[in-house]
Amino acid sequence: MRSLSVLPLLLLLGCLACSAPRQQAFDPGAYAPYAGTGTGIVEGRAAVLDETGAERVAAGLPVVLQPATAYGEEWYARAVLGGEELDAPDPRLTPFLRTVTSGADGSFRFTGVPAGDWILTCRVTWRTAGLESRFSTHGEWAAARLHVSEGETVEVIIGR
Repeated sequence: MRSLSVLPLLLLLGCLACSAPRQQAFDPGAYAPYAGTGTGIVEGRAAVLDETGAERVAAGLPVVLQPATAYGEEWYARAVLGGEELDAPDPRLTPFLRTVTSGADGSFRFTGVPAGDWILTCRVTWRTAGLESRFSTHGEWAAARLHVSEGETVEVIIGR
């Protein structure tokens, strides 16, 4: 009787869940301008088009505004635009992330935003019925880069 090793299979399956290391280090100094409260406002709507061209609205989903530092830009380019799974972010990033929940129509509003360059993202997800009443979950990033000046209201529709 032949014995097959399961180690190669386990290694292969493990790599399917692997994440890539980040190349940019978290730089606390780059985040200093984004600490505290500003006078800017960012508002808009998040939605994407699915493979049939139907609009999928980000209803009741988290919308995240993060500083557009080198660290944030790497995540945006590699994870959002490139679809790459990256290692977990540095925990020092958390205080600089601003998150709101979108309304039923995909609308969102951030107040007290400090001046600077920002990355706005929302992972829009939806379910579709398949064969035998099974559902499939789909998702697309709605994202944009934007600049906020003190006292400015920035209106943006994010999608893909």
